Amino acid sequence: MKTLFSFVVAVLFLTALSSSVFAQQAQSGPGPDDQMMMRREITPENFSEMKTHMLTMIEKRRTMLDTQKACVEAAKNAEELKACRPERPMGMGGGNGPGRQRGPRSGMGGQQ
Repeated sequence: MKTLFSFVVAVLFLTALSSSVFAQQAQSGPGPDDQMMMRREITPENFSEMKTHMLTMIEKRRTMLDTQKACVEAAKNAEELKACRPERPMGMGGGNGPGRQRGPRSGMGGQQ
């Protein structure tokens, strides 16, 4: 029973981790140089440069995911598993910092 519970916890964590990884990629977005590369039209003259840039970015993501996978596989308890989560940028929520402050709600649903 304990093994089944551990398996279920691991599956749930990996599901949450994959969601946070995709969210992190979407939140951080490409840097200024990456945005410039994406806007450029791919021509025969710059094809090689664009291809090299795209492969470099894929390799960076693969390295990050391999590191996170190794951490999860090596975790022996919940604290170690929690330590495998990627750090969030300042102000991205998570409950540990000030994060985004919300003002009072307006409209019919927010009246008190």
